Amino acid sequence: MDSCSGWRGTSRAISTRITTAALIAALSLTASFNANAVSLTSVEKRLEHQFPGPVGKALKPVLKKYNRARTHRAIAVSLKGDVIVIGKAVDASSELRAATYATRDCDRQRNSMEGHPPCEILLLNNTIVPLSQDLKHHLTPDQPAPVYRISHPGQSAVVHLIGTVHALKPSFHPLAPAFMDAFRQSEQIAVELDPTLSSEPERVATLTGLIQANPAIVEYSMSKSLRKELGSYARSQSVPVDMLFAMTPAVLQVDISTLKLNAMGYDPRYGVDMFFINEARTTGKPIIELETLEEQYRPLINLPLDVQNRLLAETLDELDSASDTMEELLEYWLAADADALYRNMMSEFKNREDLVSLKTALFDERNVRMADAIKGFSSGNSSTLVLVGAGHLGGEGGIIQLLERDGFDVTQLSRGHTTSDAVNGTPGL
Repeated sequence: MDSCSGWRGTSRAISTRITTAALIAALSLTASFNANAVSLTSVEKRLEHQFPGPVGKALKPVLKKYNRARTHRAIAVSLKGDVIVIGKAVDASSELRAATYATRDCDRQRNSMEGHPPCEILLLNNTIVPLSQDLKHHLTPDQPAPVYRISHPGQSAVVHLIGTVHALKPSFHPLAPAFMDAFRQSEQIAVELDPTLSSEPERVATLTGLIQANPAIVEYSMSKSLRKELGSYARSQSVPVDMLFAMTPAVLQVDISTLKLNAMGYDPRYGVDMFFINEARTTGKPIIELETLEEQYRPLINLPLDVQNRLLAETLDELDSASDTMEELLEYWLAADADALYRNMMSEFKNREDLVSLKTALFDERNVRMADAIKGFSSGNSSTLVLVGAGHLGGEGGIIQLLERDGFDVTQLSRGHTTSDAVNGTPGL
């Protein structure tokens, strides 16, 4: 579960990817939505800059066709200077399909153009999605990274800690040198959970047992207005509504948030954790799991049904603001401001007595367990890279504070940091 990759409601604080195959299976239903006209001016206003002339000229006729769509639509782009590659999909049966088709269309054209960055979603129905280059353009090698070196007097093992985002666009890669240097110095890595093991029969059985619910009980627990809103969502995404009652409401709200995240182009395959899991497998480095499926899911499924339904209703109401919230969280992560990120996330729990137990289980208790694991690695014989959701690092009771209280030195590294910096005193690239 990533404490830095969801959005408003508790889904902002959760991002373990729940299997969504059933929700995106091939269906013949046709869904409609309230389509608003999107202009070049509105796109530039949202992105807070003007496109070069040739780019704007290329976008205008595409937007004209885009605005004629009656059902789900998306535009993906690859932008380099004043040259743009544009992929478009209209009248798709769901947001995710529209985004997938638009990205494929863009990639097909981009593959014949040398040096163009990966395609990414710019428009998804009425939502304008910020481009990664706009979020990253101000970054310099001297700025802090969410990468920390952990040490303790008398303990020689090297431990690095990275605050991660579990789902990113491919255009956020390559990662800064500090990330890669921390990996190179490690003999093993530690992650919350290893998603590459999710298809193992034992894990499938465990997950199924955790998230499955009695559809009759779930439906009966919901208010008439929530059932109606959930039905509208299901129709809009071409999903049989009965399928949505087959899991607990708290898990469903995470699933719905994850689908929205995927449709905007944020993919777990390009998350920081998965990147280093793949690197570790390639280089033969051991991968240690810090948690179990039970530890991650129990805080959600143990909530009273009325609280779960309230979270689900909030998630459905706030899906349209998902892009804004994701942008806000990414800005904190890119700025490597762990305390500001924590404050932002905790605002979701403020004055919510119904979520006290959830906040305690999702953050406080897990932070203690992960900090204890780091202490163990520090006293061991192997150098370790620890990767956890960025929301667990800062604030009162965050991993950094817990380590410092126990006498550990926590040194934040710059984005351009490499091992040679400590020897030569030269900045990283």
